[in-house]
This record gives sequence, structure tokens and C-alpha cells, in this order.
Amino acid sequence: MKRLVIGRGSVFADLLVIGEAPGAQEDLEGKPYVGKSGKLLNELLVQAGIDYKKDVYFCNVIKCRPPFFLNLFQEKLLESSQSQVRLIPLKMDILLVI
Repeated sequence: MKRLVIGRGSVFADLLVIGEAPGAQEDLEGKPYVGKSGKLLNELLVQAGIDYKKDVYFCNVIKCRPPFFLNLFQEKLLESSQSQVRLIPLKMDILLVI
């Protein structure tokens, strides 16, 4: 489908979750972390006492689902994610999920 997947959650959140690229379900819905892994992550956040709808912003380094298995070098992924983090208020705690 190749839908643009920007982000979801509050841009004023204290926790930022950055993934590599959208999966099949994310491509269908146009939101990151809505597939099987995203549901598990949401459950873990709830168990940790974190309101994932209010206190977390989810995004991916790559905004469209790639046509092949994505295997980025760690440096390139980190470099791309750091440029996105600069756009977000410095209060943010960062969790990088790969």
C-alpha cells in the first residue's frame, strides 16, 4: 500500500519510542506500533503504569514500509533518529526500539 506513517501519541509526551520502519499493519492503518508487536508494547507500558495514549509518542525512522526486508546499519539508524529527536522538546526521555 505504501502509506506514509508519521507518528501517533502526544507530541508533548515524556517518552519517545522510535522504531526502524512500519510493518504491514502500520502500512494499512497509517500509524506506527499498531501491529502485533505494538499491541504487546502497549500492554507492557500499561503494566509499567504508563498511559501510552497520553505519555508516549511513537514514530519510525523510515516513514514508509520498504519493499524488502530492511537491514539498516546501526549508525545510520541512530543518525536518522537523532535528527528527528532534535525536533522534539528536550524534556523527552528516549527509548530506541529496533
